[in-house]
Amino acid sequence: MFGNARHVSRFLPKNAVVSRVKKWLQACDEHHTCSTSPGQELPTRLLDISGRSPKIVESQGVEMPSGRYVTLSHCWGDPSNSRPTMTTRQNLESRKIGILARELSPLFKDAIALCKGVGCDYIWIDSLCIIQDDDLDWETESQKMAEVYSNAYFNIAATRCANSTDSLFQDRWTFGDMLSDERCPLREYPVGVSLAPGRPVYARISHDDDHRYVRGGDGLLGRHDQAPLLKRAWVLQEVLLAPRVLHVCASELIWECEELYDCECGSIISATSSNASLDASTVDSITHRKREFAMIRNGRVPLSTESFRDFWLRITQTYSSLSITKHSDRPLALAGLVDAVRGRLNRNFCLGICLEDLPRALLWRAHYRCRNSASRSADTPTWSWMSCLSRFDNYHITYDFVLHVGFKLEPKTSTFFTSRDQEDKGKRHFQSITFRGPALIGRTIKTRESTGGIEYYAHLSPDSTRDVSHPGAINHITADCPTWREDPLCDGDVVACLLFGTDLACSAQFILIVKICPDMENGGITYCRRVGICFQNLKGHDGRYIDHFEGADILTMRLI
Repeated sequence: MFGNARHVSRFLPKNAVVSRVKKWLQACDEHHTCSTSPGQELPTRLLDISGRSPKIVESQGVEMPSGRYVTLSHCWGDPSNSRPTMTTRQNLESRKIGILARELSPLFKDAIALCKGVGCDYIWIDSLCIIQDDDLDWETESQKMAEVYSNAYFNIAATRCANSTDSLFQDRWTFGDMLSDERCPLREYPVGVSLAPGRPVYARISHDDDHRYVRGGDGLLGRHDQAPLLKRAWVLQEVLLAPRVLHVCASELIWECEELYDCECGSIISATSSNASLDASTVDSITHRKREFAMIRNGRVPLSTESFRDFWLRITQTYSSLSITKHSDRPLALAGLVDAVRGRLNRNFCLGICLEDLPRALLWRAHYRCRNSASRSADTPTWSWMSCLSRFDNYHITYDFVLHVGFKLEPKTSTFFTSRDQEDKGKRHFQSITFRGPALIGRTIKTRESTGGIEYYAHLSPDSTRDVSHPGAINHITADCPTWREDPLCDGDVVACLLFGTDLACSAQFILIVKICPDMENGGITYCRRVGICFQNLKGHDGRYIDHFEGADILTMRLI
């Protein structure tokens, strides 16, 4: 496939980056609405780079006439061999006097040079501006991420760098083709024709890989070594919250703000309209997520409740696929986005779930690649996808059925959230969701086992047939953690099937599968744990309409 593109140099020198970024910033300052205003709240600490040696300053005593600072998004890398330069309780005071150049990671040196080049005297880098061995400081500062990134002049995303020993300014490369793992340096080849005198035509490998990483987020064939930063869970909120982001990619620079997407080669599609809607066909790309998130946060477009709810389901789908070092940080790494929309839309959230979207928001299911490796955290309620872990670094969930066919609440079903304490940005409390509606009791039987997970059905009839087409069977149950050694889902396990609703065409039912906790029954309330989900067609194999829940008992159960 051929197309037009601008020349991109094989090596990335600092001066070229500074020149390009200045042009993007000028255009944004003069013509866009994503500019930050002086006087906005500053981070607790900043790195002052105006002198010969950078130093940490407490922002409370800093005079910043422009109110501008830059942030850096970067991969920390393997802690055993590539830890970034950090601030600790022991070196904090010396860091306030100055940091020697030899102490700084190569990536940090480059970010500081770029920041200086565009005329900014302050930069915020997490490992330097948060005291890394002080749990209280880390907890306090991690809860300010929404303000830190939202109020930044722009964010430098070291998209190509696997850790802080890498440099921003180095040779460019790309993959030779979709199936090759070979890194190819950028090269241009004359084709022997000219558009005009002095304007010869050259050919080179397309930069679509980097475009698709930034725009689509999910990557190409899992080859995230081309854009390792975009696999970090913390980075999703960083790039969405920052008004402007400079991606330093393997093959070129990519710029994204709330109104424009551009790149060095010029072939990325610009999105300059400010009147876009939350279109389900496009919102799952980062390009559109950033624009739509900015519109939601800034109140620039009318927003229907349904649009926001769909938007949030897609955000959590993407977030769940990303890597995080500490499972306990999953709520915190999403808290900045939650804070940014909580006040604007008066929405309440808990552990990644929008509570105004109950019960629909509970209809997540595990991506087929991580089901057989999944386990559960004892510290998180089972109704949240954040309770699930995978040995493959993340537990990727999807709302594909709900988003594709729509959701219609069962009239007899109601749900509500309860907590013994107020939610505090992801801290553990006793949080439960009470379900009241049609419910059936059955026993599970395995029907198929593959790399995509174990499939079950729930047998509702008293006879012992294993025929999944039997009218007393609820088919195609997807288990959350089928092989978890502490609580596997086995043949013959007693489960409750809770009817939440149907698709908009009323052709299938959404059913949550739970195990009852007999040792926790209290005051007539039945406690249960989520174990899976089912999307049950109402037409049987013989074409007959079968509604298992017709005449079912109305039960009250508390999901924990």
